[in-house]
Amino acid sequence: MFCVIYGHPVLVYIKGYTACHSLTNQDTLVFMIIVFGAVSADLRFDVDIFPGNNEAVEALSYVVTPGGRGANQAVAAIRSGAKVTLIGTAGKDCFGDKILTRLQAEGAVTSGISRESGTTGTITTITNKHGHHIAVTSPGTNALLAAKHLSDELLNDKALVLLQTDTASEENEAVLAKAKNARARTMMNLAPSIDMTKKTLDNLDYLIVNQGQARQLARKLNLDVDSNALKMAQGLARQGKLNCIVTLGERGCVAVTLEGIGWTVEALRLEKVVDTSGAEDSYCGTLAACVQAGMPLPRAMKRASIAASLTCTKKGAQNAFPTLDEIDKRINDIPDPKQQEL
Repeated sequence: MFCVIYGHPVLVYIKGYTACHSLTNQDTLVFMIIVFGAVSADLRFDVDIFPGNNEAVEALSYVVTPGGRGANQAVAAIRSGAKVTLIGTAGKDCFGDKILTRLQAEGAVTSGISRESGTTGTITTITNKHGHHIAVTSPGTNALLAAKHLSDELLNDKALVLLQTDTASEENEAVLAKAKNARARTMMNLAPSIDMTKKTLDNLDYLIVNQGQARQLARKLNLDVDSNALKMAQGLARQGKLNCIVTLGERGCVAVTLEGIGWTVEALRLEKVVDTSGAEDSYCGTLAACVQAGMPLPRAMKRASIAASLTCTKKGAQNAFPTLDEIDKRINDIPDPKQQEL
């Protein structure tokens, strides 16, 4: 059905309006986000302090939830009104069952998730009392994810393909090539690794990095790494002929558009940070949803910044992602995006 999101008419997916488990031929014609990425079980421990070397600490709490960057960003996009299909791989185990059930409940199209022999990937995250976290990942069946899992029938000039870098770089490269051949738009969150070729960069429309990743990538591409985040975004945007967004945590985010226009956006001021582990995925999924809804990049960045900030006020990732209404309630709590001279 059509409705208005942030003042833009867009076709969105409403749970209960149609089946959420698989696609019909008509579904391939809508303005869809296709997320190609990891599907994992998220094992989360809350502790008072992190353990030191050869040291054990007792957890204050422990929970297992669906996770993985691909699944997380898909859920964040759905919460912001997008229709999303997820292309991934999960094991034929209890973790895989739980993840699919949760994604279907959110409204994701899950027919693109292949069930493989082996164990579902896992992410073990330890969060301390200050909201900071450390993590250990095991790819499991995510290592089997390949470009062949993405059907060409899903790709068209109305689609937006969203990727991350916890899948094989050659598979991401192949997916991006398929997407560009179909004239789909492409967006990549360069996390957790900066493993990227010039060919990958050339096939991107949007690149999302944090400041550390921006500096590493700039160094790899022989760009100036001593400049500020906005200048690094400018260098990456020019190099890839794309829109480059650099996230800055509690300081918000900056971007340089394909046209060479710079923007800065603030983050919400929070009284207390509970958990930062889901902020990046929340930002990326929300940004993708807003861009796909036809919103100008600066406005999309503002909503993504609010979403990421709100995510830090709750424990976990998917459980903490805000909805459209929750983002809108805080829309006047940060200034509008500011254009910057470069």
